[in-house]
Amino acid sequence: MIWDYIVAFIFGVVEGITEWLPVSSTGHMIILNEFLKLNVSPEFYDLYLVVIQLGAIMAVIVIFWKEIWPFGVKNNDHPFAKEGIGRYIMKDKIIMWLKIALACVPAAIVGARRASL
Repeated sequence: MIWDYIVAFIFGVVEGITEWLPVSSTGHMIILNEFLKLNVSPEFYDLYLVVIQLGAIMAVIVIFWKEIWPFGVKNNDHPFAKEGIGRYIMKDKIIMWLKIALACVPAAIVGARRASL
């Protein structure tokens, strides 16, 4: 029981270090699993690889919040409109979010197709 916590802690440390380096953090997790096995089902392990990365994703969101939030008047060089509610929306950031949403479509299609199999 305690060994599982130690292994999970080691996985967390490896994820935390490799997420910020220009290397594949998931690849290191897979390699680490060859040496230190988590006592879980393969399905749970696949989910674990995704969930353990949420900390890094949340850190990026917190650090870059001002750069990704598309609403506000301050520093709005490219508003949708000069007056009304459009002046609160930053056109360049909305376009960025639309591109991100569009980039997610292929993964959503593959995921939906795989889930139906």
